[in-house]
Amino acid sequence: MARAALLGARAERVLPGASERKGQMLSQFLTHLPRYVARADAALLTDVDGREFIDLMGAYGPNLLGHRHPRVERAAERQRHNGDTMGGLGTVTIELAEHVVDRFDPVDWVFLGKNGSDATSYALRVARHATGRSRVLIAEAAYHTAHDWGTMFPNGVPEPHRGLTSRYVYNDAESLRAAVDDVSGDLAAIMLTPFHQGFYERPQVATPSFVQAVHHEALRSGALVVLDDVRAGMRMHPSGASHERIGITPDIVCFGKAVANGRAVSICAGSDEVREAADAIGYLGTFFGSSVAHAACLETFRTFDEEGAFGRMLEIGERLSTGICQAARDADIAVEVTGYPTMAMVHVGHAPGPYLDHVWAAGMIRRGVLIHPTLAWYTCAALTDAQIDIVVERAADCFATDVAAEVAARHVG
Repeated sequence: MARAALLGARAERVLPGASERKGQMLSQFLTHLPRYVARADAALLTDVDGREFIDLMGAYGPNLLGHRHPRVERAAERQRHNGDTMGGLGTVTIELAEHVVDRFDPVDWVFLGKNGSDATSYALRVARHATGRSRVLIAEAAYHTAHDWGTMFPNGVPEPHRGLTSRYVYNDAESLRAAVDDVSGDLAAIMLTPFHQGFYERPQVATPSFVQAVHHEALRSGALVVLDDVRAGMRMHPSGASHERIGITPDIVCFGKAVANGRAVSICAGSDEVREAADAIGYLGTFFGSSVAHAACLETFRTFDEEGAFGRMLEIGERLSTGICQAARDADIAVEVTGYPTMAMVHVGHAPGPYLDHVWAAGMIRRGVLIHPTLAWYTCAALTDAQIDIVVERAADCFATDVAAEVAARHVG
């Protein structure tokens, strides 16, 4: 990994945080993680040293249809010939907004940003203006934004910037009720994710009883429901909208990550009931009107539908889960897969804590399968049956050798 090492040294000189990340335990354990990538195609990526990986992480969410999907790339290239950021809105931007309004219920208007933080932060401004209130509730350990109001990282963030955000325990109705009561009538929004995974926590899907509690508490308090579907959007329901999967009607919904198959687009959308508030919000970005990204996003929606991408990703996730669990049983290793088939995580048993999860992930990465020990995978529709079989075969070898050796050495079986 000679070239990666050289690039790492260069990065440490000019990119803040690069040297700190290198020293983290995760980095020291996953020594073969492809940190510097030369190329990605469909469900494969190649690092700068020529190592090829089957990509189960989907670029941590954006790779939906496959890296550099031909239809999406052609749509982006056609628009590039006409212009990208041009000062005024391109025709494709209006077409995209109309498509989103027609596609999702109850969506009547659309704001287009570049990343998830744009969408969620805009949503909260709309909620605050619509209600005349200031406080918001989010789940413990939820990642909604890099901005001060909800970041998980406290350095450089004054406490007053975080002071209007309170937290509840995900899937815990009593915790939510107590959090609502604590804000004393000043609650603008309850923010909910359909799929939740805190740091070093197992992923969860919102339970029907908790979804009902969110709806009840919003009605009781007069707060708006803001659904953060940035992570799970396009991965939990054939329409792409996870609120149809969990059974809630949000006032405002946010999308990102996968909606443009790797290009930077985020969406905040809402109902007519809060349209007046949305019209009053000033939230501008130089590149928010990127026509190339919007063309890619519109084609991603169309291709997602026409190629049956959701059904394929669901099938891929189920086959991976079944095959990996069988491979573990054959090696007498206890495993559990949690989450949702398109966004799932393998937990290796026998020992308390995540140590064996790291052993498993490190072994798979060495075998050319990109997986993560603390984050759910993101399946993409381009993963082939042959690649699934390869993943399962390499998992069997990893369980029978790497993991079994660690279990025996630590006497944790």
